[in-house]
Amino acid sequence: ETRYTECDKSFPDNAINYCLEEAGIGINELTSVVYYDYETWTIERVLHNVEVIGDKGQQLWNLAKESLYTKLKLPTILRLRSNYQGPIFKSQHHVSHAAGAFYPSPFEDAAILVIDGVGEWACSTIAVGEKNSLRILAQQQYPHSLGLLYSAFTYFCGFRVNSGEYKLMGLAPYGKPIYADTIRQTLVDIQEDGSIFLNMTYFSFLEGEAMTNQAFADLFGGEARSREAEITRREMDLAASIQAITEEIVIKMARHAFALTGKKNLVMSGGVALNCVSNGKLFDETPFEDFYFQPASGDAGGAEGCVLNWYFETYPDRGRVRLDNSYLGPAFSKDETLGFLETKGLAYHAFEKGERAETIAQLLAEKNIIGLLDGRMEFGPRALGNRSIIADSTDVDMQSKLNLKIKFRESFRPFAPIYAEERTSDFFDFDRPSPYMLVVRKVKEKWLIQAPSAQEQTTDDMIAIVNQKRSELPAITHVDNSARLQSVNATQNPRFHDVLMAFEKRCGKAVLINTSFNVRGEPIVCNLNDAYKCFMRTNMDVLVLNDFYLIKSEQANWHELEDWQETFELD
Repeated sequence: ETRYTECDKSFPDNAINYCLEEAGIGINELTSVVYYDYETWTIERVLHNVEVIGDKGQQLWNLAKESLYTKLKLPTILRLRSNYQGPIFKSQHHVSHAAGAFYPSPFEDAAILVIDGVGEWACSTIAVGEKNSLRILAQQQYPHSLGLLYSAFTYFCGFRVNSGEYKLMGLAPYGKPIYADTIRQTLVDIQEDGSIFLNMTYFSFLEGEAMTNQAFADLFGGEARSREAEITRREMDLAASIQAITEEIVIKMARHAFALTGKKNLVMSGGVALNCVSNGKLFDETPFEDFYFQPASGDAGGAEGCVLNWYFETYPDRGRVRLDNSYLGPAFSKDETLGFLETKGLAYHAFEKGERAETIAQLLAEKNIIGLLDGRMEFGPRALGNRSIIADSTDVDMQSKLNLKIKFRESFRPFAPIYAEERTSDFFDFDRPSPYMLVVRKVKEKWLIQAPSAQEQTTDDMIAIVNQKRSELPAITHVDNSARLQSVNATQNPRFHDVLMAFEKRCGKAVLINTSFNVRGEPIVCNLNDAYKCFMRTNMDVLVLNDFYLIKSEQANWHELEDWQETFELD
């Protein structure tokens, strides 16, 4: 819904309407509606917190009651807003995640690992999936949550909870895990099976919005960093430390899942499954042979999963549909695109027949930064080539330029490569597809240039560290010589694959930068107008809209009355 409204708490009217229109049905042709939470269990958990924290309980209840009331009223709200008359079912949160990971996967059977902040009560779940069924085998209950532990460090380092965790992950390679022993000895007791027990003396998330307390601050030498404050060596080392702890716990959980199930395949979901650094370690550190990470591992994937769980409980003998790609959202036809350009009176070019990929490759070779809207929007938090900003990965200045002048975000944040799947092992220490940007691996040694790692640097100047050339693909090589991988093949996304092949022919490497088509804190663009607006607000050079392209220097001057950069909070 955020892609339509730019508001993350609105009722999903537009998303519902899109799905119905795409299916060609009315809402009362639905067999049923399913929701991915038992909200009464969530209320039970909040009331338990209110009781546990004593005098501060009323403050917590005041913060939570409106949201909880809305959850309880969801069936009524749906019926009032849509005139839906059919049945409404509910699914446990972690069952929804498990189903959303297993049923679209390529596996007939698999171990399932769900790790997030909290569902109703469960914070991590091990399950097993076999054909059209799944069973829960083990769970860890609130408040002993790896997701909340990671979010506590996200909060303390000055990033937004539930969106800034990937920033913390990107910051980790700049630091050293010097606090890891302190975390193990003081904050969390880690068992061999991956279960954990938090020392709640140091956390305040039971009480409300703050994740940590004064004891936590004292443990790490001072108050939490404020949002816009400079990032110091302390934050770098804290990020490295909690990332190391997270990897240790996830690996232990995965090994335990293997021991419980004996399956050779592992599927993962929940917010922690978006930690692609941790995911990348599983290939080397666990006995599993193959992996599937749900591309929408957050709660959006839970919405998919609750429906699939209901479906296979109701129709256990029906066949499964594998998710071959995540391009499931709105698309705009050639006529719609042309109509938009003409109505706006924009200066544009049409790609010559058969020359689209070659023209885009030429523009990229000329060091242009391109905003690209093509085909269906992606489902999930990652832009995977259809709502992307793309650029030449061999340009040493491109990372800072994109961060500071296009995305308007912190300079330390890395960019992902998008590359032809058949070239994977040419460039990276990996030999499998990675279509959803959910695995981090090292850049192959032959492309590396001798340079000190971030941990070996004597400076804390992050821009200087970022601008150090480390490989022949400097714009996608992070400071630890790693990259967040996204492969593309000719079946999943033939038009983007053609661009990669044309770029390889022209410049020698089928690897580009891929980052989401948005600016800091803003939802990824959905429609033609979103893309045009973002293009004009930033220093992008070229905008590709399906079979047409616009050159910035040919456009009329752009004027806005509002300060749009203040519209969205820091992510």
